[in-house]
Amino acid sequence: MKRGRPLKHPQPNTTKIVFRRYGNRRLYSDGKYVTINELLVHSRRHVLVIDASTGQDITEYAFAAAKHEKEAARLLEWRKRLGL
Repeated sequence: MKRGRPLKHPQPNTTKIVFRRYGNRRLYSDGKYVTINELLVHSRRHVLVIDASTGQDITEYAFAAAKHEKEAARLLEWRKRLGL
């Protein structure tokens, strides 16, 4: 039997960071340009990505595209190192 006070679970942060994606594929939050790495730092639960022209929620698409771009850059770096 465990003794002591039960652990208090912190309330989840319900506020989401809103990013807007414009036609040039750039992401902005509060008027500031956001890099792919800055987007991937956040959990999907805490992020909302909105297409600026349509207003649609494109969070899943944005995370998938960001991961794809990051992986492509990593593979390109390996090809350069191998001299391919």
